[in-house]
Amino acid sequence: MRRAVEWTVYPRDQVASPYVVIQSVTRIARIDLTRNVALLSHPRKGNAFRHLAPARGAVEVPVDPDLVARLRGLDLQPQVICKGLS
Repeated sequence: MRRAVEWTVYPRDQVASPYVVIQSVTRIARIDLTRNVALLSHPRKGNAFRHLAPARGAVEVPVDPDLVARLRGLDLQPQVICKGLS
């Protein structure tokens, strides 16, 4: 049985953007919410946005429609967590 993986979901760049970026310890992915596919990096520690390039081993994979629906329902607007120190 495979272990569960925790993913960080990043805020969208723009409200109307069809892409959501998620990242784990070993992978990064850009999910296209309109096509139900993701560009998934090759597994390696320290993944960054540059690893989403096909020349660096990223591949397009199908995404479960239920996951896409859940991602669409999230409020992925950038939020201020700490406004500063007083």
